[in-house]
Amino acid sequence: NTGLWGDHMIAKDVTSQFVEGWDWIAPVPDRNTGLWGEVGLQVSGAAVLEDPRVRVRFPGGEGGRATTGDDWRTLADVDVAVSCRNLSSASVTIELKAFFTRKQMEADEIGNGNGNGGPVWSKTIELGANESAEEVALGSQAVANPSLWYPVGYGPQPLYEMHITAQVGSSASAVVSHQVTASFGFRKLESAIEPGTKSRVFRVNGVPIFVRGANYIVPDFLLRCSERRCRQEVRYHAAMGLNMIRLWGGAGVPYEAFYNACDEAGVLVWSEFWITGDCDGRGATKDSPESNPNWPLDHSLFLRCAGDTIRKLRNHPSLVLWCGGNEQVPCREIDDGLRAMLGCSSDNGAGSAKALDDTRPYVSGSLWGGFGQGAGDWSDGPYGIQLEEAFFSPDFYPYGFNPEVGSVGVPCAESMRSMFSPDEQAPPTYERHADGTATEKVSSVWNYHKYITYNTNGNFSSILAYGEPKDLQSFCEQAQIVNYTQYRALLEGWGSFMWEKYTGMLIWKSQNPWTALRGQLYDWYLNPCGSYFGCKQVLREPVHVQMNPLNGQNSVAVVSTWPKAVESASLVITCVGLDGTQHQSHYGPFAVPPLKTTQLKGVSVPRVASSAVTFAKMELFTLERSAKTGLAGTSDNSTCGSSGAGGGEVLLSRNVYWLSSSSPSSPKAPPDFSPLQAWRVGNAIKIEARILEQDEAALVVELANRTGTVAFWVELKVVKEEGEGEGRSVGNALCSEDLILPIFYSENYVTLFPQESRRVRIEADESLKRFTLAIQGWNVQPIHFSCSANTFL
Repeated sequence: NTGLWGDHMIAKDVTSQFVEGWDWIAPVPDRNTGLWGEVGLQVSGAAVLEDPRVRVRFPGGEGGRATTGDDWRTLADVDVAVSCRNLSSASVTIELKAFFTRKQMEADEIGNGNGNGGPVWSKTIELGANESAEEVALGSQAVANPSLWYPVGYGPQPLYEMHITAQVGSSASAVVSHQVTASFGFRKLESAIEPGTKSRVFRVNGVPIFVRGANYIVPDFLLRCSERRCRQEVRYHAAMGLNMIRLWGGAGVPYEAFYNACDEAGVLVWSEFWITGDCDGRGATKDSPESNPNWPLDHSLFLRCAGDTIRKLRNHPSLVLWCGGNEQVPCREIDDGLRAMLGCSSDNGAGSAKALDDTRPYVSGSLWGGFGQGAGDWSDGPYGIQLEEAFFSPDFYPYGFNPEVGSVGVPCAESMRSMFSPDEQAPPTYERHADGTATEKVSSVWNYHKYITYNTNGNFSSILAYGEPKDLQSFCEQAQIVNYTQYRALLEGWGSFMWEKYTGMLIWKSQNPWTALRGQLYDWYLNPCGSYFGCKQVLREPVHVQMNPLNGQNSVAVVSTWPKAVESASLVITCVGLDGTQHQSHYGPFAVPPLKTTQLKGVSVPRVASSAVTFAKMELFTLERSAKTGLAGTSDNSTCGSSGAGGGEVLLSRNVYWLSSSSPSSPKAPPDFSPLQAWRVGNAIKIEARILEQDEAALVVELANRTGTVAFWVELKVVKEEGEGEGRSVGNALCSEDLILPIFYSENYVTLFPQESRRVRIEADESLKRFTLAIQGWNVQPIHFSCSANTFL
């Protein structure tokens, strides 16, 4: 049976449970029956290698290797093992050899026998006819001064490749029978439950990682998941600054290409096995009364699949956590089996070289072991839109690490036109009530695609807060504004309690594997939503200035996830009203400590008294050179068009808010921004745009506002040349197929203050030889111009 979570029968098998339908996806008609991965043929000699294992340890003071401070970084022990099979009907002598190289090395460098002149592992074994040997240990070698792998935002991601060969025959006549490779990285992973917050903390190379990541399903609900698609989606996560992806257990499809991309991008991975509370014992309902904690029926099959998965993924430096299931633990037999394979007897792990993997922790379920309440109580969420100031309340979430917190996610209008036929595109309508609340009326088609309301729990509309939308285009435009501010507030709220109350959170979720209308940062067409740029605004600045709207105080803090201090920083706050009234405040110098949230005493963001809405821009600068702090400034804008910049100052953070001057009609109502509608009619301004740099892969666009009026919500789109798109475009109504996607902007939905310019870098996954750059804004006259490679405007 289908419907919301179906009847749970899918959980009797070892498979992806989401295919029976969930609250964010319709059922997959054939449940993805059949082969879904690649199938290939392998050619070898008599000896075949399988499941290479590269185990990196930093012994520090162990074994007489006395170290102090960070000296542990200078020496690593690398253990190499591989399984081997003799396919012949006769005994064979097999010489196993291994060496590693930097992955960026060229083929001719690899061919010198030991790659970079480093250590070589070797061992000779005898195998009888058709005999196999599991995990043949080639021994341990010391590696001096390896380059360390870090998560995104904390350092680089150097990767290495272990090359293992099997030669058969005597030394004089030996031939290479088979060879395998394994990608790996040097990084020291530590994880424990922090006593103060009672939540889990991850440390990489000694640096505590404040986790702000996202849950992820699969690239496509029909499992059409190419390597290219995996890389594109992971790149989106890294570009936003999300430093962890949880591969949710209801999907649990372990594409190795996805892990490879995470290794390269520096995105940590929480990898979950195929158990959910909904289907495996905690989700019984009146309509679906059976939900069995002993499922799947075949425990042995589950553990064999888990063993294959562990062997395939264990070398990836991005992988930092194994988890038994989503909001549920596996049954005792399966949980014990997983613990044995992962070499642990507790949630913090205990090393065992005999285990398939002992280099990262295992927790039995997503609400255990330092996540949520920590002992299995339902303690994740919420999943709907919130008043933005609520995220800053100390009462918003009682625990230290929230594995799921979600919100809205209507895509841009282009994607809605791709998704729906013209007669299905009508946005919600509203029945307004005298108390300011509104009833939202949504079509059955939108509901089928899992639309969730933009109304707060008091039934006040966050869309109507910006005025009544007149059509799909204006509804989606206002939805992107709400998406942006909602997810920015979520991440900034978490950052305001960094390490004091919270150690991490994961957005539910970053994407949908089909054309859904909820909980996403980019859509199925790979078109970024406003939420994408709201996240990026916060996370791509290691030192980030932010405003706390709680109780209308608008206090200011600086959140630093950077391991070095900024000794001398200054802050400029510029406020502009709808009538053009402007004032500016300067603060500093002051110090920004590393890995800490610093409240700036006596600093708040004021409103322009004469204006219904105030635009407020905060800019954080430092005079220190990047060589000292390690910070290079934000994007391409270190000194560009910044009202406080001068004398070589580096712009560390820029953040723009819009503040309503009126009091909400109810404590449950969002601020009123509807005066922006009348303001946009009388203030349609022209901005300038020119391309500063361009090649076939990227371009840099400078946007300049030479007027005395704020240019609000300026959006850039890269459109395919006419005739190259596959969409159903009519006139100027673009579809996602008309856009070059995926597309990577250094920023978008830009708000330009009077006499300000910003540079936006745009990179594409395909060639930018010919395209049209389309620029539009809330109160900005549209700009369209055709471009080709080496065109400068």
